[in-house]
Amino acid sequence: MRVLCLGFLLSAAGCGPVEYLSQVTQKAAMAVEEAKAADAERYAPYEWYAATSYIHKARREAAVADFEAAIEFGRKAELLAKKGRQLALERAAGGIDSGAPTIENAPPLPAAGTQW
Repeated sequence: MRVLCLGFLLSAAGCGPVEYLSQVTQKAAMAVEEAKAADAERYAPYEWYAATSYIHKARREAAVADFEAAIEFGRKAELLAKKGRQLALERAAGGIDSGAPTIENAPPLPAAGTQW
């Protein structure tokens, strides 16, 4: 009976890291890579930035062994990366830019000597 209880406790202690590996290093990381491939940084900048920020936060939380928080941040990263990928694909197909400033669509600089 003691061996069974000890085995249960040892297996339960390992659930956090195992679920972290599944959620953050596999699911969320894959979703972020797919969003990157769809050019979400250009077409869905909010979702892209949020997803990459959440995945970095998940990794920081795991580094201090807060696996519950890391898994939750991993879920948020996966969700936003998938949303960003979908938006990027739709916007790229429709020729719609996100409106985020880039070198190509930046407003012209004021002439020298003009006040802001």
